[in-house]
Amino acid sequence: MINQNVRSVFLLYYFISLSIFSPVSAVFAENICASDSERTARLGEITGELMANRKVALAFKVPGKIKEMLFNMGDQVSTDQPLARLDSRDFEINRKQAQAGLEAIRAKLKQQENGARPQEKKQAEELVRQAKAAHENAGSDLKRTQELFTAGGASKQALDAAIARATIAETQYRSALQQKDLVLEGPRQEDRDATAAQARQQEAVIDNTSLQIEYCTLSAPFSGLISQRHADEGAYVTTSIPVFTIVENDPIIAAIDVPENFSSCFKQGLSAELKVFAFPGETYQGRVIRIAPVIDPKNRTLRVELAVTNKDLKLKPGMFVTARFFNNDEQAEEAIVK
Repeated sequence: MINQNVRSVFLLYYFISLSIFSPVSAVFAENICASDSERTARLGEITGELMANRKVALAFKVPGKIKEMLFNMGDQVSTDQPLARLDSRDFEINRKQAQAGLEAIRAKLKQQENGARPQEKKQAEELVRQAKAAHENAGSDLKRTQELFTAGGASKQALDAAIARATIAETQYRSALQQKDLVLEGPRQEDRDATAAQARQQEAVIDNTSLQIEYCTLSAPFSGLISQRHADEGAYVTTSIPVFTIVENDPIIAAIDVPENFSSCFKQGLSAELKVFAFPGETYQGRVIRIAPVIDPKNRTLRVELAVTNKDLKLKPGMFVTARFFNNDEQAEEAIVK
C-alpha cells in the first residue's frame, strides 16, 4: 500500500514537471517576455501591395459637351494644370445677358439717386400752369352759366356740362400738382433700396455664371500621372461622370497586413527593407507612416502603411512587395531575419 502511494506521488510530480518545462510553455513565456525587436524578428517577411499615395477620379462641376481633352493615359501633369475643357458658349451668352440687365438696373438706380432732370422739373411746372389756367377758365365758365341759368338764359343741360368741365379741370389741376411734387422730391428711399437690391442680385447672377465658365476647365488638383482617361472629345458629361483618374506615386505607399499577435510591435517611423516581385534582386527602403486604429475582423490583421521614395516612378500601384522590418534601435544597419 505504501509503495503504491509513493508511485502515485512520483507520477504526479513527473507530469507537473512536464507541464512546467514543456516547449509549449517555453514559447508562451517567450512571447510574453520577448521585446518588440525580437518579436518583429520572428515576424520575418510579410507580403503586401503597393498603392498610390493619392488617387482621385476627376469630373466637371457643370454638365456639358467636351471640347478638348489635353492628356492621355500615362502623361504627367502638374498642380492646377488644365486637363480638359467643355464648350462654354451657352454660359458666356448667359453672362452677357446678365451684364446687360445689370447695366439697365444701375442706370435706373442712378436716375433715382440723381432725381429729375431740370427739363423734367420745368415740364412738370408747365403742366401745373396749364392745368391751373384750365381750372380757372372752367370755374369762370361755370359761374357765368349758373348766372344765365338763374336768369333763364341757359338750359339745365348747359349748366350740367359746365359743372362737369369744372370738375374735370379741378381734378387735372390737383393731379398736376401731385406730379410736380413727385418730380421735385424724387423717388422714395424704399424705391431706391429696392433697385439697389436688384442690382446686387444681378451681380450675384453674373458671379455664378462666371464661376460656371471657370468650371468648364478641368484642372489637376495635384501633380501626378494620368492613370485612366474615361472620355473623349464630343462626349456629353454630367457632374457624376469621371473624365480622368490621377494618381500620385512619389512617394508610393506599401500596404502591409500584420498578424494581430504582432500588432503591438509596430509604431510610426519603424524602418523596413522591401523587395518588389517585378524587380528581382532590387531592394527599397520604407518607413511606417500610418497604422490602422482597428484590427480587421475578417483576417485578424492590422493594416500598416509605409512610404517608399519613388523618384523615377519605377514602382507602380498594384505591384506585390515583401517587407522585412528593421530594428530601429540598431539604426537599421541590417535586416531583421527570422
